[in-house]
Amino acid sequence: MHLNTSSLAFLTVMAGYAAFPAQNAGLANVPPPPKPEPIEVIELPLPPVAPSDDVGSCTLEINSRGTGCVARELANTFQSGDFTPDGNHIIVTVKFVGAPASPDPASIYSGDQVILVKADGTTFQNGDPWKCLSCAVPEDQQQSRGPGVDYPHVFRSGDQVILVKADGTTFQNGDPWKCLSCAVPKDQQQSRDPGVDYPHVFRSGDKALWGHNILDCNGHQLADDDCTPEEARIYPIYWATIQDGIEVNGSPRELRLHPDDHHLGWSSLTAYGGQNTFFGRLEFNAHATSGNVLAPRYELVDVNLLYDSNRSQYLTAEDGELRYHDNAIVVGELRGFSGTGDEIVYIGETYEANNIDLFAVHVVTGTVRRLTHHPEYADPIAFSADNKWIIALDTRGTDRQMFMSGMRHVPPLVDLVTVTAAASTRNNGNRRFFQPILLDGYGDRRDYFGQHINTEGDGSNGAVNDPNWNARADPAFSLDGTKIVYWQAIVTGRECGGTNPLPCPEPTTQGQREYRVMLAKLTSRTPQPVPPVFEVPDQLPWATPFPPGAPFPGFSRGVRAGNYTLRGQVSGCAQVQLLSSSGNGSAIVSAFGTVGVNYTDYADVEGYVLNGWEKVTVKMGSSVWENLVDWYSDIEQTGLVTASKKTSDDGFRLRISALTNIFEANGTLTTTIDGAVYEQPANRM
Repeated sequence: MHLNTSSLAFLTVMAGYAAFPAQNAGLANVPPPPKPEPIEVIELPLPPVAPSDDVGSCTLEINSRGTGCVARELANTFQSGDFTPDGNHIIVTVKFVGAPASPDPASIYSGDQVILVKADGTTFQNGDPWKCLSCAVPEDQQQSRGPGVDYPHVFRSGDQVILVKADGTTFQNGDPWKCLSCAVPKDQQQSRDPGVDYPHVFRSGDKALWGHNILDCNGHQLADDDCTPEEARIYPIYWATIQDGIEVNGSPRELRLHPDDHHLGWSSLTAYGGQNTFFGRLEFNAHATSGNVLAPRYELVDVNLLYDSNRSQYLTAEDGELRYHDNAIVVGELRGFSGTGDEIVYIGETYEANNIDLFAVHVVTGTVRRLTHHPEYADPIAFSADNKWIIALDTRGTDRQMFMSGMRHVPPLVDLVTVTAAASTRNNGNRRFFQPILLDGYGDRRDYFGQHINTEGDGSNGAVNDPNWNARADPAFSLDGTKIVYWQAIVTGRECGGTNPLPCPEPTTQGQREYRVMLAKLTSRTPQPVPPVFEVPDQLPWATPFPPGAPFPGFSRGVRAGNYTLRGQVSGCAQVQLLSSSGNGSAIVSAFGTVGVNYTDYADVEGYVLNGWEKVTVKMGSSVWENLVDWYSDIEQTGLVTASKKTSDDGFRLRISALTNIFEANGTLTTTIDGAVYEQPANRM
């Protein structure tokens, strides 16, 4: 266990670029940025690591209480979720391995399960700091459990999923964790969906969202000793869709629970390399008679497609001139909700070239606000229950994306073809470069870019600020706002060693486990009251009703291939050439193959003047998710900064897949800002 106090330093004016006005900076009701605060970070306990996956390898010598061992490797089988309502337990999805064969009582600790882990230094009744919630749930109490068990959340009304103690105490068995899914009888988890990622606790504390399932403890708090396998029920989540005229369960991904415990948001991939986002209400059906999951289930009803036909066009053209519309609602990937549930949080359209940011849209008014402005990549995010704070996972401080996104206030014209590449270069295969960033609820503005919560330490192997440990989705606040939980994975596999110049580090975790759960204590804070949850309507006024079988609306912005002018909001203009991928001049925005831009004294913000040109061509690779990018750039920026964005004479040619995120390039793309040079990652790095 590592104990450190985070640095009080803010990410303010980053090396190489000056402070810049944020879009929300001019609002009179936006307060000045908060002062830095002390933060104490510790690692939370998890079940011990088994020496192998072999049956019986988890011996009493390794776990004397016979309450299971987990896999050493990450292998997409582990995810930490959020807090139970009391703030003393964390919900976690784990993979138990090495259990003895049945009828040994410890045989229940096997496979993907959901557990609770103590976060207060105490243990459960058996002496463990964890408790399995899903182990040994009877089959008839696992009603058609779905395959998706990622991103576990405790219902706010608390691979196995576990709760982890956050207050230093233990459960009755003496462990600081409790398995929520172990030993649930088979008749209580009929056809349990095997997808068990992203666990979250319902605000009520008696249910958990577990991937494509809901674990219900029959009115008992998940952390209570009364929440036993006999009381637990695991139900699948069912989204009725029509395929070839037949009702079947749809394919939602990355489900996020609304704070009201009754609604969900989710995304769903398309066959053409895109993604749609949805919002719906959970409704229990004990006697399902339609579709392909005929078991008691939670159905997604009153489904909204998060699409506003009146404000879907971020880019429009009229009389040969292009216009951007910052009030457009374009939900690229749903990431969750604000703390009170009045806003949907998502990855949206790029407002600046190659800069992927987080946005929020009000569920009723449709008001859009940009939360992050830093040129690095932001993705996983959580709000405090009172909406006053944000914890975001971001690559800021790593310079991972600065070679393409570091120049500020460049309109996102080339993003018409490069956005997939920009979203893919932020990872190196399985390695993320995320670190947790604490922001106030207004987000980035002026020279305020939040506070790293894990910067204190010497950077050595296993330290809180060890750069080889990178954060993964999702972080979370305790309901009282005094704690943050996040989890990390260490760099392994092809991302280090061998031909890769980065040596593979040796994990200092117990059993050399490749993942760890970190608890950040905001030590100067006092517990805050939890405000009422916003009463969200079943049908969002600006969204599109999407009952089973409904067709998708046409998503074209109507901008076709051709030559256009974009005028700067302060000065100058950009001459823009849009070429279709087919070359027939009839393509809509989603089918462009080439974008060419020539800037002449162009400025959207005072003091950031652009001159030069850029041309990018993108072709599809072996799948709709792979891009072949041919990029030429020679842009100068003057005024408050002196900057350039240039490719080598032979251009910058990149092959990258949105699914694998492995960087393979020839030539160079380099951004220089006030003398600071930002170069692309090395291939396969």
